[in-house]
Order: sequence, then C-alpha cells, then structure tokens
Amino acid sequence: MSKRSAGFKSDEKKKKAKTYHISKEKSPRKGGFCIETNVAGVMVMCARKKEDRAVREILDIFNEYADKLYPVEGAAKDDQEEEDDEEEEEDIEAMIAKEVKAMSNKPKSKKRFVNLQTDTDCVAFIRTNAPVEPVSFVHHILTDIKTTQNKRTRFVSRLLPITKTCNSNIPEIVRMAEEVFKPYFHTPGEDGKIEPKKFAIVCRIRNCEKMDRQELTKSLAGVVGQDHTVDLGNPDLVIIVEIIQTIGMISVVKDYYDFKKYNIESICGLNEKKDE
Repeated sequence: MSKRSAGFKSDEKKKKAKTYHISKEKSPRKGGFCIETNVAGVMVMCARKKEDRAVREILDIFNEYADKLYPVEGAAKDDQEEEDDEEEEEDIEAMIAKEVKAMSNKPKSKKRFVNLQTDTDCVAFIRTNAPVEPVSFVHHILTDIKTTQNKRTRFVSRLLPITKTCNSNIPEIVRMAEEVFKPYFHTPGEDGKIEPKKFAIVCRIRNCEKMDRQELTKSLAGVVGQDHTVDLGNPDLVIIVEIIQTIGMISVVKDYYDFKKYNIESICGLNEKKDE
C-alpha cells in the first residue's frame, strides 16, 4: 500500500470521528449541593436556567447595599506620622520586619457574600458573613425597592433571608428554632412581660421526601409557645422554613405580606400587570 493511500485512509478516519456533547439540560450542576449547616444567607429565586445570571446580578446589588450599610473602616493613619524623631531613624530592615509581622498577625477577612450551589432549579443561595445580618439586610433592600418602585433586577424574582441552617430532621430544626425564636417570642420587654404576637409559619420542602410538613409546622408552633397566636391573614411575624435536600433553613421576618411574600416583581406591581 502506497503512502498516499495510507494517508487517505488516515484522513478518512479523522473525518468520521465524532465528538459528543452533554446536553445542558441533563448535565449536573457544577459543584452539586454545597449548602452547609450553621450558616446564614439569602435564598434567591429566579427563572429556570438563569441561575448563574441571577447570582451575578444579585451579588452586584448586595455589594452595593453592603457598602452603604456596612462601610469598611477607613484605613488607619500611617504609624510613621506619629513616630518621634528617633523612630523615624529606625533601620529600614527593622521597619520591613515590623510590617511583615503586623500583616501576618492580622486575621484574614471573609468575603461578605459567597455563592453556594443548591443543585436545585430556580434557587440560588448566597451565604452572608459578618457584619451582614440577612433579615435586616433583605428588609432594607425591599423597603428601598418598594419606596422607589425600581425593580433593580432582571433575573431575580424573590429574596428570602435565612438566619441559620441545620440538618433537615425535625429534632435538629426544633433545636435551631429555639435559638432563632428567642429574641422574637421569648424575650421579655422592659416591663418584664412577654408581648403577645400574632404569627404564621410558611414552610416549603424541596427534594426531601422524609420530611413531613404538617409535623414540622406543628413542632415549630410548639416552640413559639402559647403566649402567641396563629394568624395566617395578618401576622406580626412570619416564620420562614425552607427545606432543601439535607439542609433545613429558618428565619423570622416582618412585613411578609406587605412585601408581597418578599417577591420583588409583586412589590413593583409587575405580576398584577401580567394578570390584566
């Protein structure tokens, strides 16, 4: 066989070689499910297949508001400006060693917001770190949106603050609720008495067949206690409970129905316009 014919067959094989691509709809999400226990954050609801864009969009908005609400402390004055004449004549190498030591002793700062994969359609989770407190933070953003009627988002439709997470079983969730509920339901006022409040529990379970919604709701109502009454129509406080796979999440929020269940589109009246 001539070299020419051998080369021809080699080219033919290359042409017949096929490449295979995994369908985007069937491929698993990058990173899988990454929400951990004992973290705080914000659940972000968005349109299907727009999760990545929604995350980028909401991180920009979160950082903008965080810069205003939790401004970074101004840089400390240069120590050299306060040093006397003898310190100003300090050896350069000693000064460098001093600065390096100070930098090594300084604790590393955490990012205020970190995206954690949920492996769930239409749902993202942004972990928050101090000084960001998710309940008051989200309430501030929604107040601003309601006042200005400026939606600010294209892909994000709803924000749900999460005070704390735990494993998705009722005993663990009850223990977490006892801690989270304390300042809202179990702390006496200045007169030493607990102020009765009306409350509602909004519970949603995703990808967790072992969890019984009615049993969970009843258990959490027991944690709230008899000093307070259930009012599904006009509650003072709403307990948000979200279960996703192996993680339970909880928070207590105000103005839940005034803020249209924390739905940005509804706050701006966009959903009403769609129905017309």
